[in-house]
Amino acid sequence: MKHLRAILFSLTVAALLLHSAQAGEAGKRLKIHFFTSPLCPHCKHAEKDLPFILQRYPQITLANYEVLNARGRVDAANLRNRGIMIALLRNINARLEGRPFIYESGRPHAFALVNGTPYYLVKISAATTVKKDIPIPLFIMGDRAYIGYRRQDIERAIARYSGNSR
Repeated sequence: MKHLRAILFSLTVAALLLHSAQAGEAGKRLKIHFFTSPLCPHCKHAEKDLPFILQRYPQITLANYEVLNARGRVDAANLRNRGIMIALLRNINARLEGRPFIYESGRPHAFALVNGTPYYLVKISAATTVKKDIPIPLFIMGDRAYIGYRRQDIERAIARYSGNSR
């Protein structure tokens, strides 16, 4: 059942992307990198909403990466996808010269890579910063990363990149 849902989701996204490509939509293209797991309940909500979001914003292309499989394990494909995630985060961090770019509930946080594990840094006080694992779902758009899922936050981020103020 889970595999069927993933296949149907992938087919829906592919059909939407094909339709927008055939329609010759002009304007700025935005690629969203979506890091997910079949075990993640927030990811399931996002997967349910994404076809509707993509329909509203045909300039979007979506790349979906599973970083933990349905058995709760990391297989070779998940390791490759995790490597893609880390590379994207490192590149953004380098371009922004360490400025915060990982957003949680609208607040930006800095990125850190420690022994191959990606973290975001949460400043609790002037003297205290906490290092947190980067959770899924994770959306990377342009030079920003968004952790967690709230439809309105993702649509606001998309509107920001597409030049719309929805």
